[in-house]
This record gives sequence, structure tokens and C-alpha cells, in this order.
Amino acid sequence: LYFGYEVVRGRGLRAEDRTAEVAVVGESVAERNNVDVGSTLRLNPEASLEVVGVARSGGGLVDNAVLVPLETLQAATGIRDRVSFFALDLAE
Repeated sequence: LYFGYEVVRGRGLRAEDRTAEVAVVGESVAERNNVDVGSTLRLNPEASLEVVGVARSGGGLVDNAVLVPLETLQAATGIRDRVSFFALDLAE
């Protein structure tokens, strides 16, 4: 997905996580917020996510990101009609 992307603890997001309250956090996010696999990460006052994985990438983008299923994020924010970032993994 990203240059050098790898899950270093736990697991990545799965198709069946589409509406689950789960997240994969970057290593830097995990360190700054003192969270790890199994921790709870508060997204906002009404939404908490279970950290299911910690990831890193060679480019650093993932290290500072929180990856959340789109439907989960839309439900937590109450915003369903827009997306601010989109990434695709295209198979050859």
C-alpha cells in the first residue's frame, strides 16, 4: 500500500473490519500516545477504537497515521458525503 509498509505488531485492517471500531496506528503514533495492540484509542468524545495493529513504512507516512475503516470513520464523525484521503492497492 505504501513504500515499505509493514505491520510490525498485531494485524492490518481486513475486509470484515468495514464497520468495526478498530484501527492500525503508525509506530510514531503508538509511541507518542503510549498505545499498542489491544489498547483503546479515543477518536472523539463519542468514539473509541481498539488498536489491532501497529505499522511502519519506509516513507514515514504510515508511521504518523491512524488507519481506520471508512464506514467506521464516517459514523464516528457524522460525515458521510466526503473523503479526505484515499489509497488503493492495485494488483497487476
